[in-house]
Amino acid sequence: KRKLEGAGLEVIGWETNELVGLGEAAIPFKKEMARALAFDGDVIVDLGYGVEGRQLLNLIEGSSGFGVGDGPFRLIMVINTTRPLTSSLPLIGAYLQEFGPVDGLLNNTHLGEETTAELVQEGAVLVTEAAEQRGLPVVATAALVPYAREIGTHDRVGNPVRPLVRYMQDAFW
Repeated sequence: KRKLEGAGLEVIGWETNELVGLGEAAIPFKKEMARALAFDGDVIVDLGYGVEGRQLLNLIEGSSGFGVGDGPFRLIMVINTTRPLTSSLPLIGAYLQEFGPVDGLLNNTHLGEETTAELVQEGAVLVTEAAEQRGLPVVATAALVPYAREIGTHDRVGNPVRPLVRYMQDAFW
């Protein structure tokens, strides 16, 4: 959190030491989060890993426009095909069905330090197939800069590639 704030981002969240022992499935709500959408500019809401995170949107003022279509917000599901719950086409489908409507998918397939450009490309194929089955767009494939350079401007199925810079080197992916 402090590193991001030092880079000029406003972060509404808890310090890591305030969350020790809760695990990645915990999504502790902070009262300031309720007004997050009142900020000018872009707002990114990380709902965490798991379908329960979507329920947090009900607690954010102005979030009734989230999800599918005409509202002022877009709800993008980030998929990492190396995660157990999103590692195959049927599992991605079940995950999306349980989560509810979304406006698009983003391929973020990686294995931390063991990532390869080929792994990211394989994820792009799977995420794109899942998106096509549901009539959804794939917003992009996200990859760390070295892999993004190797892949190019578009992945093997034509999705734009967004290079990522890993600022939080000590964070668990």
